[in-house]
Amino acid sequence: MLQQPHRLVLKKTFSLLRAIKYAFITLLGDIAKPLFWGLIIGALITVAMPSNLSALLLEYSWLSYLIVVAIAVPMYVCATASLPIAAALMLSGVSAGAAFVFLSAGPATNTVTIGVVKKMLGLRSLYIYLGSIIVGSILFGLGLDTLFDAQSIDPLSLIHLGEEAGLIAMMSSVILWGFVGYFLVKPYVKARQ
Repeated sequence: MLQQPHRLVLKKTFSLLRAIKYAFITLLGDIAKPLFWGLIIGALITVAMPSNLSALLLEYSWLSYLIVVAIAVPMYVCATASLPIAAALMLSGVSAGAAFVFLSAGPATNTVTIGVVKKMLGLRSLYIYLGSIIVGSILFGLGLDTLFDAQSIDPLSLIHLGEEAGLIAMMSSVILWGFVGYFLVKPYVKARQ
């Protein structure tokens, strides 16, 4: 009778120190740059968007879908950076459905992806790829806007504007920006050493 070799099974136990290291060093180090640029672009959109544009977009909601698709498809934006940009678009008068279109079409398409799909799979596959993303995003965006209209929910009412930030919120923001700044500067400091 052959004996089965004994396998050594190592179980990793939970470690609070490893969890904190992953959250504040590994994960934050990976998303620091896109998060920074997403927040900067989102702030610029909020400040630079003319106020009469929001009235136009509310009157002609289909126009906001076309504008958002035209921005999202060629733009190189990851999921992390797209969240603050979508929030800024909503604050500037774009509907929640159009913001969803940006969130779904932006990370799925960009000029690099378009070039790779065309080269590897051909022009027909590229049209199918882009068409399914654009049409699917717009349909789900329309569905989201219809749901908000049917329930009489104003998506901007869910954002608490004008409230004063508490001490914990301000400290958290300073700590987050400190970590993001550290991870942005770190490669340049290492290069000089």
